[in-house]
Amino acid sequence: MSCWTLVQQDSFLETPSADQLKTALESKNDYVKISAMKTILRIIINGDPLSSILMHVIRFVMPSRNKELKKLLYYYWEICPKYNNDGTMKQEMILACNSFRNDLQHPNEYIRGATLRFLCKLKEPELLEPLIPTVRQCLEHRHAYVRKTAIMSVFSIYQVSSHLIPDAASLIEDVLVVETEGTCKRNALIVLCTIDPKLAISWLTNNFDHIISLNASSLLIVIEFIRKIVIVNSPDKAKYFSLLLELLHVPSSSVVFEASTSLMNMTTNIQIIKTAASRLLDLATREADNNAKLIMLDRIADLVHHEKSGLDDIVTDVLPFLANTDFDVCEKAISIILSLVTTRNVDDILEQLQKELSKSNGESENDDARRRALTEAIHHCAITFPQTAATAIQYLLSHISDFQSKSASSVLSFVKEVMEKFPELRSANLTKLLLSLKEFRAGKIFRGVIWIAGEYCLTEADIRTAWKSIRASIGEIPILASEEQLLNDVSDSQEQDLLVDVQTAPSSSRKILADGTYATESAVTSESLNAARLEAVRASKKPPLRTQILGGDYYLATALASALTKLVMRYSQISNDHERLNALRAEATLIMTSIIRVGQSKFVKYTIDDDSIERILSCIKALYSFEGFDPLQKVFLEDTKNAFSHIVLENEKRQKAEASLANERNAMQPDDTLNIRQLSRAIEEKAETSFESDVIQAASDGIVMEDLSSKLDHVVSLTGYTDPVYVEAYVKIQQFDIILDILIVNRTDSTLQNLCLELATLGDLKIVERPAPLNLAPRAFNSVQATVKVSSTDSGVIFGAISFGGKASEEDRVVNLSSISLNLMDYIKPASCPESKFRSMWTEFEWENKVDISSNENINLMEFLHKLMKKTNMNCLTPDASLRGDCGFLSANLYARSIFGEDALMSLSVEKSTDGPISGHVRIRSKTQGIALTLGSLVAA
Repeated sequence: MSCWTLVQQDSFLETPSADQLKTALESKNDYVKISAMKTILRIIINGDPLSSILMHVIRFVMPSRNKELKKLLYYYWEICPKYNNDGTMKQEMILACNSFRNDLQHPNEYIRGATLRFLCKLKEPELLEPLIPTVRQCLEHRHAYVRKTAIMSVFSIYQVSSHLIPDAASLIEDVLVVETEGTCKRNALIVLCTIDPKLAISWLTNNFDHIISLNASSLLIVIEFIRKIVIVNSPDKAKYFSLLLELLHVPSSSVVFEASTSLMNMTTNIQIIKTAASRLLDLATREADNNAKLIMLDRIADLVHHEKSGLDDIVTDVLPFLANTDFDVCEKAISIILSLVTTRNVDDILEQLQKELSKSNGESENDDARRRALTEAIHHCAITFPQTAATAIQYLLSHISDFQSKSASSVLSFVKEVMEKFPELRSANLTKLLLSLKEFRAGKIFRGVIWIAGEYCLTEADIRTAWKSIRASIGEIPILASEEQLLNDVSDSQEQDLLVDVQTAPSSSRKILADGTYATESAVTSESLNAARLEAVRASKKPPLRTQILGGDYYLATALASALTKLVMRYSQISNDHERLNALRAEATLIMTSIIRVGQSKFVKYTIDDDSIERILSCIKALYSFEGFDPLQKVFLEDTKNAFSHIVLENEKRQKAEASLANERNAMQPDDTLNIRQLSRAIEEKAETSFESDVIQAASDGIVMEDLSSKLDHVVSLTGYTDPVYVEAYVKIQQFDIILDILIVNRTDSTLQNLCLELATLGDLKIVERPAPLNLAPRAFNSVQATVKVSSTDSGVIFGAISFGGKASEEDRVVNLSSISLNLMDYIKPASCPESKFRSMWTEFEWENKVDISSNENINLMEFLHKLMKKTNMNCLTPDASLRGDCGFLSANLYARSIFGEDALMSLSVEKSTDGPISGHVRIRSKTQGIALTLGSLVAA
């Protein structure tokens, strides 16, 4: 039995008997009949055929002219049993068929159209056969609503039984000749292209010159038909390619989109592909909706991924999207541009990227992210094409003071890599970078610049420039003495202002006089006045580097001490001026000691920590003991630089490996069979080379087909074997959906009626498709499906119950189902990101889960790391060089990304004593609590 309308029956309402329903149908009140018909529909849908009610429906409902009642009557004819137990048609259906014929001849076009729509759902040839002449007449009706539904009725009747209308194809072709209304013409094209493709090709050939004048909906059908059938079967392929090229210039955006994507998928002619891609980009430029822009840019990105050669000319059409205010559109455009950059267009691309970078003001977080993306694009162009590195880095260094902290960090990462890879650019870039030192305000930027100065100032001139810039940024030294002098130099007028401010402050303290009485004590004391002076000194304007140190950034102070030590050591290697060397050594020592002293004074926001003091003291000691001690110079001047060089090499190797893997995935072996479509059709007449199969093969790239054993792992039993109903579900993850293929087995010897499977969810899940109620014969089984929409990677649970009843039972029985827990690992995939981005996300994410580790397994730390990576589906970002050796300690950063774009960060710190357990902890951070908690439970398991 086919059913298109499902009406849920309220379980708390008492089901009326057949006699009560008959009495209601005999009523003269249409509203009573409508209520009765709705009840009848619910009962029939839920399994009771109500055969005795059929004649009452014919007698008392069929003659009614009420529109709502007539609509319910059509629903009834859809689902009511129309055959006797011996398989013959019921005699009462002759009356129903006569009523259908009368409605098809009704003067009201709405009733005719509604009846024709009902015929599209009728699947009984015995009922359809007497109605064929009337349906044919409706094809010539004056009203377009009747004609378009009549065309689809012919199509439906032909699908039920083609011998009922053997001339359906020619009939629809005649309709196409005389039809002028757009929707009717579209429906006729759908029918003709489906039931007789050869006749459709003949019609297209005969009306080729008029196809371009069809309306948009008809043109979409023509494009789909050309893509699926005509290009494969017609010898006049070039003519239809020219038609698709003409359709690129019609006013309808949907037609242009479909024509462009069809051309890009159906041909390898680079000129046609470029024309279609340019038209698609032009359409995306004119489209106001950013989601539409993203869809079209995705099509271009797929095209570029599969066919890069010869497409670099379309870069000029992609460049305008860089100015889009939506970050997703800008990011997608950047990825396409970087895929198409060549030596021929790299200069123009760099110029446009720099222009867009100068336009962004960096006021919002989204704008800062856009700046970072543009900076990384410039970085990629400069590294890939070394001849542009000098221009790119000069521009970035000229504007680095305008960037925010995050985007400026991206620029500094770029500068570090350029310094390492292009030695000839070091001196000029160092000078420009150091001249901008006084304009920076973030401690992170200062650390990067000072580190670069310490590592890459290799000439005497560079060292002098770096030293002057650093000294100018620190200000007068010793720092503590100058701050104390500033405190003492507060003028009388300033002191009077401070005195007035302090006197106006309220005070509730009291003082006991000599006579024993109380007097209000003034709040003006020397301590409060000194505190006000100190605040005034702190608020005074100071050089930027000095401001950072007095603000408590002692990490920057240790970086400064290390850089000064490196500059002095390197100066001793390249110069014989011992007097200058001693002066640099003395000044560096003075700066370091003044940092320690001021860090222990009242002028700083936070007191300096012991680790920073120890680090600075070790640098002071190194300044006076490095001469004649090569290992110490090697540590400061070579080891740190070699470590960074190794990181750059590792990143380069990883990028090459990823590119090589992508090429191997699309590569063909020399001995693979070449599938030439033209020759294969000549050899084998029955070869199926449709466009759909090509799309399936292209879309299946990288998809691993599940075998039987892996499918069995996803089968979950929801009830027990002793329950009257056994239920099990196969859980299939399909991108953003969970599809439950549920098997229901009746283990009893009686029929289970109105068997309903009710599901509910906990978490960020939503059931979008519920199983319909059904009846189950004794020992029979049936399969139903349910679809659950997943919105995020939070943990979730699916639970529910199954209810059923029989004729003899007084109440329904309910069996509770076991719960299905969402496996977070199905949505998390290993990913990679730059270290700077990892650190940035680590500071931004608010959810953290710290898990202590204690493992007695007899494995080393590297084996433990790989086991953790496999268990959590995470990728290790720490380079292999940093993990080599066996010192008993291991620290690594791990990263993964969900299919919803959510990031999962993990920091591992463990140690292992000799023949002892592995101990330590894992810190997990993410934007959502569910990811942090679920990954923590996996680590702790």
